[in-house]
Amino acid sequence: MASAGDNLCPVCRSRLKSGPANLFPRAIYYQCPKCGQFGLTASAEAQLFNLLATPRNESVLSYAISKAPRTGPDTPVFDFEDCNKIVEADFLPTPQEQAENLIRWLGDHLGGPGEMLHLSFPTLPFS
Repeated sequence: MASAGDNLCPVCRSRLKSGPANLFPRAIYYQCPKCGQFGLTASAEAQLFNLLATPRNESVLSYAISKAPRTGPDTPVFDFEDCNKIVEADFLPTPQEQAENLIRWLGDHLGGPGEMLHLSFPTLPFS
């Protein structure tokens, strides 16, 4: 389990863009390249290890966090109950939705027709 001191996301274990920030007593905030910007209450972070016992649970929570609406100071904060409900719902996009999301992402990140973009995927630890 990644902890705040590891500079790893406590949800997906990706290297954080910047160290965790405890800006308010309510939560610890993270800037993850995969999950996005989000906050966890201290109790949620402490209990994630058991909740994220499988790679699928990690993926489900990471996906839900990445899709949570966020604008400036309205960074979403998740408590343990939120995280537990998300994992119990067990929702991940279908392969068709994943392909559509990739196409949408490419459209947002490419400058124009004919331009190339090199994609690389980090090696993930699997149990």
